[in-house]
Amino acid sequence: MWHTLRREGYAIPRHLVQRLRRHRLQRRAYVNPGPNYCWHIDGYDKLKPYGFPIHACIDGFSRKVLWLKVVRSNNNPVVVANYTWKATWWINFFKDLMERSVFTPGNDLEMECLWFCFSHLIQHDLDTVKDHWNTHFIRRSRHETVSGRPDQLFFLPELHSAQDYKHSVTEEQCQHILENHLSVEECRNEYEEYFEYVTDETDLTSPKDWREGLDLYSHLIDLANHGS
Repeated sequence: MWHTLRREGYAIPRHLVQRLRRHRLQRRAYVNPGPNYCWHIDGYDKLKPYGFPIHACIDGFSRKVLWLKVVRSNNNPVVVANYTWKATWWINFFKDLMERSVFTPGNDLEMECLWFCFSHLIQHDLDTVKDHWNTHFIRRSRHETVSGRPDQLFFLPELHSAQDYKHSVTEEQCQHILENHLSVEECRNEYEEYFEYVTDETDLTSPKDWREGLDLYSHLIDLANHGS
């Protein structure tokens, strides 16, 4: 570091550089002896401005993605991967809709219609990413991690001299948690009910790709604004 600083024109005494190096942040050792010992939960907000926050959980030992979901909100820790490559496509897609004034963030009708038409398509992409990740081979790294396929590491830890730290709970315990600590049911709203009514009455089908999703979105918005 001292030589690099001198080459850049910074005249800093060698002993000061050595002192700074001694106090630099050290990477902590990550210890995870087996599946279900520690789960890591996080949210992905790049699609949130368009109404599609992503929420994920990964097992620390096996790196198996336990869930990867598009949800109404990932702010609540109750409902709160590497999704970058697919998310980028969707971000650009929704930005293009904004630039063409097809979609306006903050417009409740258009936000709800966007969710109705595209949420299951995004979820399909998430499921594909999750399945691919959980079956691919992870090489050994310089950190204290185990190599292997996430699914195998998670379900067969004994093959890697590890153990499953999952604990059994009773049905009564689960019911107590659901009744007293969790509130994850998403309330249906009038927009969703309206879109479902229109699609049923007009024999519209659920879109299978983004083109059909855009066609359905445009049709529903036109009906909502101008009627049949």
